[in-house]
Amino acid sequence: MLQHEGSHPDMQGQFPNLYLVGSAKAGTSALHAVLSRHPSIFAPEGIKEPNFMAYEGSMPSLNGPEDPLHGAGHSITDRDRYLELYHPAGNKPWRLDASPIYLIHPDAPARIRHYAPASRIMIILRNPTDCAFSMYCMMRRMRREPITNFMKAFRESSRRRRAGWEYAWDYADRYHFAPMLRRYMSAFDPDQMLILNYDDWKNDNEATLGVVAGFLGIDPKGYPPARIRVNTAPSRRSLLWSGTLASRIRPLVSKATPLIPLSVRKSFSQSYFDQPIRLGKKDRAILNDYYRDDLSEVEELLGWDLRKWKN
Repeated sequence: MLQHEGSHPDMQGQFPNLYLVGSAKAGTSALHAVLSRHPSIFAPEGIKEPNFMAYEGSMPSLNGPEDPLHGAGHSITDRDRYLELYHPAGNKPWRLDASPIYLIHPDAPARIRHYAPASRIMIILRNPTDCAFSMYCMMRRMRREPITNFMKAFRESSRRRRAGWEYAWDYADRYHFAPMLRRYMSAFDPDQMLILNYDDWKNDNEATLGVVAGFLGIDPKGYPPARIRVNTAPSRRSLLWSGTLASRIRPLVSKATPLIPLSVRKSFSQSYFDQPIRLGKKDRAILNDYYRDDLSEVEELLGWDLRKWKN
């Protein structure tokens, strides 16, 4: 439950005034990397997700495997420590907090509204089926997820959350976007919010950054020129070649490799090892059905055409 003291008008100017609140696995890391290098935007160095607006006062239960290490991360629950992150902002007009947990956490919109009522909110949405599978792949890449079948892990989401595992283990309900959007739409005026489509961001970074520049009133030429790729999907090689079992197999493979013709090795690597992990058509159809009603609500809320996502 959201609990804090009365309003602090004398402190509001010190709080971040730009919040990139998610969704997780929808390009927020790449967008943060670009925004944080714009001369008009300050972002704390080395801390992308302070999570204060979700976890003020105390952290939630972190009962899952390695949750205390990864779930807490750089999370800050103390208000003074949070404000210290932004002391070096100087006269930059925008102070950025990019914490995707804010889209999920029910208290985050009201807390942001309380501490920074004039702030701007940015949300980027991706096909929830792709988000769920991408989160699973990340957890596998990190060697946290022990279940090797995605759909089995997907069905474990509710049980894990009831047991107090952190949000990262929820591959299912965390991507029902409609109720999350409603919370922010209730807390902020429409001109304070920018909701982006991941497909647009992926297909044309420059155009999306132009929209962001217009929303914030900043120079569209101030972004870094290089395209930044972070948290990309793992390949089969990256999953197979890490972990305890792989460390035992690698010496054997190294001995056998010279016996295989180079052309065969290259062909197999390009066609299998170096390909990203994919979601099967049957599993995709199941997830599309699972999210279909929620996406219909998102269409009504945003006026978007999401037939491609639903089908």
